[in-house]
Amino acid sequence: MNKLCVVTRNRKTYFMKRLTEEVGELSYWNPWEESLLPAAACYLVRTTGVYGDDRDLDSLRASQELIINPVSTHELLRDKTVQFRFLEKKGFHVIPWKTLEGRSDFLPEKILIKPVRGQGGWGIRVMEARSFLEWETQTIDRSWIIQPYLENVKEFRLFFCGNEEILLERSGGIAANFTQGGEARLVPIPQSLSELGEEVRMITGAQYGAIDFFETLTGDHIILEINPVPGIEQLEKVTGQNIVRKILSLLKV
Repeated sequence: MNKLCVVTRNRKTYFMKRLTEEVGELSYWNPWEESLLPAAACYLVRTTGVYGDDRDLDSLRASQELIINPVSTHELLRDKTVQFRFLEKKGFHVIPWKTLEGRSDFLPEKILIKPVRGQGGWGIRVMEARSFLEWETQTIDRSWIIQPYLENVKEFRLFFCGNEEILLERSGGIAANFTQGGEARLVPIPQSLSELGEEVRMITGAQYGAIDFFETLTGDHIILEINPVPGIEQLEKVTGQNIVRKILSLLKV
């Protein structure tokens, strides 16, 4: 039995490449191609459920082995509507949002559109209200969230792994995602954000992940989302740190 099984749909990502470099022999499981979950000492989930299918979590739920992040964390954070409602209930400051079906008269002048279940900035776009109304009448897929596109804000990503935190200020467009051409720089972590990261870890059960948020001109922090399977390429290249090894330390691999 291998020590580590990675739950993934794509073995050719940067994360997978780095994981192989650090661990060597791995087993992989793509629940959309293979029915049986292979036996392993621990599992690392790198799937996002972007197509609305949770068969990976259904199989892992019955496992008695260590899973990073836990199934309950993915169930809470994978779907943005579930995540946002949970964060709002807990009193976090979340950017205003509505589902496409439930937006009613919610129509910001400039609109940020994103999929209910995202991956690497896929599907995110900005539209003026008029263009959005045209798009809304034509789209068949209703699994979208709309939010106001905020001007004059700074975007940050707070990565956490165990009790360690790293803060990046991000730039480069609506997603500020590395795979979408975004850039970032390492910045010091204020005490208030360190406390935010600690609270998020405590209430979500996430052992590693990333909190994306805006900082307004008045210094307020607005959560965009919490990602339980964040990409690490930008993080490793900006910081020069071995992020994969930090994650593996949680697994004792």
